[in-house]
Amino acid sequence: MDRIEALIGDSRPPGSRENLHIAVNGERLDILLSAESGRNLRGLSPTWLLLAGSGPETDGLRACIAERSRLDRGGQLLPILAEQDDANSLGTTVVADVRPVGGEVHWQRFGLDFAETPAELDENVQWLDSPGPFHFDRREYLDCLEAFTHCQPPAARPALKPGQKWPFFYRLFAIFGGLVCNVGSGALNLPALAYRQTQNELTESPAPPE
Repeated sequence: MDRIEALIGDSRPPGSRENLHIAVNGERLDILLSAESGRNLRGLSPTWLLLAGSGPETDGLRACIAERSRLDRGGQLLPILAEQDDANSLGTTVVADVRPVGGEVHWQRFGLDFAETPAELDENVQWLDSPGPFHFDRREYLDCLEAFTHCQPPAARPALKPGQKWPFFYRLFAIFGGLVCNVGSGALNLPALAYRQTQNELTESPAPPE
């Protein structure tokens, strides 16, 4: 069984929502596909990042990604990585042939699609010789999708008192970004937790003598 997870990368500024990547068997998907297919696909972004966004300018593309990510619709071609030229277009896109099979989700093969809009997807897919297929546990697959669906930008930074430094917990949060991590059946909201912890420390810390 292959592994799939949401991986925090280092190619974007700390705390950026776009710093999240799809990892398969511990390796970023764009890097894995580049190495296995001989195509330069490094730097393509997971389309699942759009699911946590908002704004009418991305409604069409976000709706397309959400619809094709649903496993109850059977096999679909899912745009999984894309080079977005603007808010509602795709550019170079990697599509995955997704097939739910019982308690598993299979990515049978990958292809390149150069559609500019969601309506033009699937018209001319160039299938890659490798890698694949990948077989994922259905629950693990949905957990990965959920991490992208609920990832958040960093919380607003509270004001410092004169002479104070940022508490360790907040500095740690700034490094790893605003990510909602699922733990068991619940969820740990790091942005909210970091913000509350920081406010408590700032409130309890006495101001330096004048």
